[in-house]
Amino acid sequence: MLVAMCKDGLHVSLFNLSYEQALSMKRQKWYCPACTDAVLPKIGRKIIPHFAHYPHSTCSLKLQGESYMHHEGKNDLFKFLVSAQHTTQLEPYLITINRRPDLLISQPHQKWVVEYQCSSVPEDNLIQRIEDYESIGLESYWIIGNEENHTGTTIRFKKFQLILLRYTPSVGYYLFFYSPKTKLVDIIVNPVAISQSVFLYTNVRTPLHQQTFPFSIYSVPQVNMNHFLHTWFNHRNKTICYKVKSTKSYQDAFLLEVYKQGHFPFYLPLFIGIPCRHSIHFHTHPLIWQYYIWTDSLLSTTSCTLLVIKERMKERIRKGDIAIRYFPLIKKVSYEQAIEDYLRQLVHFRCIEVGKDSSFSFKNVSLFQVKEEDIHEQKKEWINNLKNWLI
Repeated sequence: MLVAMCKDGLHVSLFNLSYEQALSMKRQKWYCPACTDAVLPKIGRKIIPHFAHYPHSTCSLKLQGESYMHHEGKNDLFKFLVSAQHTTQLEPYLITINRRPDLLISQPHQKWVVEYQCSSVPEDNLIQRIEDYESIGLESYWIIGNEENHTGTTIRFKKFQLILLRYTPSVGYYLFFYSPKTKLVDIIVNPVAISQSVFLYTNVRTPLHQQTFPFSIYSVPQVNMNHFLHTWFNHRNKTICYKVKSTKSYQDAFLLEVYKQGHFPFYLPLFIGIPCRHSIHFHTHPLIWQYYIWTDSLLSTTSCTLLVIKERMKERIRKGDIAIRYFPLIKKVSYEQAIEDYLRQLVHFRCIEVGKDSSFSFKNVSLFQVKEEDIHEQKKEWINNLKNWLI
């Protein structure tokens, strides 16, 4: 930690001190602002000066060796916020919730905590921290420590990173990354899952000094929709191949359902397992949850309302057939919007019809009669269909 308390209760920071100034602080006694245990100034030419608890300390906020990247990133963000005229505290201790965020920003009508998260932590830990901040009226703003060069088209998220996803209607879904090495802010925009951990994405990159707070997304790069959709359908096919060739395929609930319905996995219509808005809320692949919409609702009755479709999906979730993701920073959007968007696509492409009573019905049985020789042409057709829909 960079802030400690001297014997008269004054909080002092090692931030921006010269080596000589920091070294002189070793002559005094210092204490943790949270637990009041004695802490030791760690000063050296090869490390960032900081305070550390003694090994025997039981402080709940004791840090297990912050990384160099964390120290550097936190310092960069602090300097950036101060230079932008934001009233900013470094490592304030919030006594009512026993938390010490990296930064606290105070404005006349709003306060934020800023956390620069570099290390992997359990998801429950992150969720609890977010809820603790919310309980005292603080919005938490999470920036992920970044050592990667986000210049490709796919990204593999760690579990703790995806938990920190944010959403606005104007932009969609996004995550903030910052590299103290390059001084660049990467904003990963609208990641789309092509497997449980690999995502297609676009990246908005700006130097930190050109940003504002809260971080702004000035413009989102144009997605190469042709490349995106070819990649999507290739991974859809890989998902089916993996399931069929798995040594436990005979236990796979999805495959058992497909065979029970008299369908063949490789010949499922291509409108099952298509990308749609908000599908990131599902941990389960779209091929699976969209297939269950058909078997549970659209194929099982002559017509079905949106409410009934959602209730049957909730039952699948309760049974564990479908898994959803929880994003504590997203309040007004859920997996239900993904269901709605998928149904809108089906209506738009005339796979199903919507009646005057707003119920959905499926009448064109031939759509499920897919032949092997038709798959290539159908793929081209659906890529063209989806290009315009997703833009």
